[in-house]
Amino acid sequence: MKNNYVLIITLSIFLFSCTSSSRSYNSFAPDAETGFSEFRSERTGSEASFTISDKGLSREQIENILSTKFPPDHTVSIAIMFLYRFNTYSPNNDGLSFYIMEQGKNINKVEKFVPIHRVFVPQRITFELIQDLGIRSLCEYTLIFYSYSNRSMTFSQWLSGEFKFESDIEFSLIDNRTTAIIASDRLKSSTIKKGRSVKDIEEAEKEIYTLQAALLAEKLNDLFSK
Repeated sequence: MKNNYVLIITLSIFLFSCTSSSRSYNSFAPDAETGFSEFRSERTGSEASFTISDKGLSREQIENILSTKFPPDHTVSIAIMFLYRFNTYSPNNDGLSFYIMEQGKNINKVEKFVPIHRVFVPQRITFELIQDLGIRSLCEYTLIFYSYSNRSMTFSQWLSGEFKFESDIEFSLIDNRTTAIIASDRLKSSTIKKGRSVKDIEEAEKEIYTLQAALLAEKLNDLFSK
């Protein structure tokens, strides 16, 4: 009986040690935590949620949406809206929108991207609001980005001691004239680092957002070239 207890305890410890800890990277080591408590409190309750009216669409709205033509036969501008707050523990890093802007020149028929500042994005989002902000940004389309985890990046630790940094962000392309959803897709990328220091996080963010921006450019090129 005593041997059985020893075996059970040993197996429990082994299984616990093999489990990777997947969590938000605001749980990093103390050296990555220092100085960012203020940002965390600012972030609380800041994510936006999408709301669809229970009334349904009017006949005029239906006809307008179904009249959508894509791709356009001319160059266009695209507004960028994030439905979650970009959080970073690397104060020297730029957000994903910066890398998207850098890729703008590589996308067919896209003249420019116009980021919509967070101050204009309320917590409750509707198609009408997206249309309003997109048109006020003088853009034909709006790209909305959302993350179900409401995190820019998460990490998990492997038995080898290395850390896998991941980002899984979804997006939808909206026609600002008709509010039709042209396409929806996701941008998923990851990278491996030996540690989780501030330097490792900075490098991981840069690598991941560069990959995601390039992936977005590829997907938009496919859409606008059809």
